[in-house]
Amino acid sequence: VAGTSGSDIWAVGRKLGRPTVTIIEHYDGHAWTRVPSPSPAAADYIDFGAIKVISSHDIWVAGDYKQADGVFRTLTEHYDGHAWSIVRSPNLGSGGNYLAGIAAFRPRQVWAVGKTWGGSRFRPHALRRNGHAWTARALPAARPGEGRPAGRGRLPRRRAPPRRRTRAPRASIRAPGRCPPGAAGTSCRPSRAPARSWRKPG
Repeated sequence: VAGTSGSDIWAVGRKLGRPTVTIIEHYDGHAWTRVPSPSPAAADYIDFGAIKVISSHDIWVAGDYKQADGVFRTLTEHYDGHAWSIVRSPNLGSGGNYLAGIAAFRPRQVWAVGKTWGGSRFRPHALRRNGHAWTARALPAARPGEGRPAGRGRLPRRRAPPRRRTRAPRASIRAPGRCPPGAAGTSCRPSRAPARSWRKPG
């Protein structure tokens, strides 16, 4: 789904069947209407991966479709303000080619990205349109472990800050008539023990 405003929104999809056909709808701020869109002949499966709205009269859709022989090929369609049309797009190799994203910086600078099957694994590739035609180029594949944190693939654990232990002040208890150790030469003065009165029995 993409658009230029709340009254100009486009949605793309597909209707499964034999053959599968594309579905493109437009919202004018009041209601959705289906806009006629072409589909590849005898396509067993169609997948629109992305849509890019440059302006109300310049819209691109990128995806792929499955041929009768079971091989997927790239699919791009364009809207010129009047009608949708299939624009021929290249493929790399004889394996499956898929498109999953599209971006545009200006009408003559449109990019579509996806992947292609290289026989043993998928490899990324990109299509670039210069305003007249698409050209395909292979992209460097990511090496094993690239894009992941170093180590065993896990983020380092955050250690909790050390807890500070506070000790309660010790109360100094001193016996009457004595000063605590090390108090010599201070203002500590020995207290006098309370006087005891003795009474002579009977």
